[in-house]
Amino acid sequence: MTIVVFSLQIIFTTIGTEWIYTIYEDFTYITVRSILFKVLSIALLFVFVRETNDFLPYAGVTVFASVGSNILNYIHTKSIVKIRIINNFSQLKAHIKPVFTIFFSTLAVNIYVASDTTLLGFIKGNYAVGIYGVASKIYGTIAPFLASILIVTIPRLAMLFWEKNFKEYKNVLGSIIKVIVTILIPSSIGIIMLAPEIIMIISGKKYLASVTPLRFLAIALIFSLLNTIVSECVMIPAHEEKKLLKANLIAASVNLILNLVLMPFFSFNAAAVTTVISELTSLSINTFEMKNVMYGVVRSEHILKGIIQSTIGCIPIVIICLLVKEFVYLIWLRGLVAIVLSIVAYVCVLLFMKNDAVLNLLNRFCKR
Repeated sequence: MTIVVFSLQIIFTTIGTEWIYTIYEDFTYITVRSILFKVLSIALLFVFVRETNDFLPYAGVTVFASVGSNILNYIHTKSIVKIRIINNFSQLKAHIKPVFTIFFSTLAVNIYVASDTTLLGFIKGNYAVGIYGVASKIYGTIAPFLASILIVTIPRLAMLFWEKNFKEYKNVLGSIIKVIVTILIPSSIGIIMLAPEIIMIISGKKYLASVTPLRFLAIALIFSLLNTIVSECVMIPAHEEKKLLKANLIAASVNLILNLVLMPFFSFNAAAVTTVISELTSLSINTFEMKNVMYGVVRSEHILKGIIQSTIGCIPIVIICLLVKEFVYLIWLRGLVAIVLSIVAYVCVLLFMKNDAVLNLLNRFCKR
């Protein structure tokens, strides 16, 4: 029955037509709707989930939180476009091949993402799955949050590429990379430095073994987000779905083989390491396939300069986190103080080095 409840996500995702709001860039509606349903789902958890056996209500609330708002999407969509079933197969035929290519590519990614936990359960048992699950869930929460920044720009990039306006395309893509790098590098360093505090606050002392896999997954986060940029913002607009599928299949194979080899010896730490290697493998292949575009953007938009500046800006983050650990003893207060001071120090360092991404964001904020 639980599988049936979770399977409802397929139906709700289909009727949700989230892509329509992405195309029309109606992100205010998406944000408000998502927040409302998340808050409502938290309230429902307290109402319906009271005992350890309440797994079915928990599954229902989880599905509701993820895709329940898609019902509202379907109703609201009628004010934008008219949705109907058509029998014109000739129009559909042109889209079948790229759609299935993207489908199998996404399936390959899900295989190497989900295979870690599955194989870990078979090889090392429930304890290892529980330890790795904590780190994996934190990673699974942060990665989509950072990736959501890209969703805003994908339709615009696709339009610019289709119009062959490559100059503007590279400008927009370069700006995206700068912003992502500026946020991504300090986020990963912060997770690495505060991993014990994050685990303690979220799961408690008995899950402190999750610290090491979480730190490895923080590294994987960098490769994963950069790979998302290359795949979603470059390869898809360029209609290179086949190359993307090839890269994901190779990464999935690497992940599966390394898990089988390393898990018997290194348990949940191996699962995290193989994720890092898989993400790096996919990123390397995709970047090589699109090297002409990526090299031109990196060179013309001074991306390497931004990476160096962000890396230097992380030095005070490391120092602050180490000092706060020494002098602040309450776990939650230690994390809060470290995060606030690190953000302030990081922004100040980047402003001193005249980082393009920070200056542009600051100028936009001041204009408002």
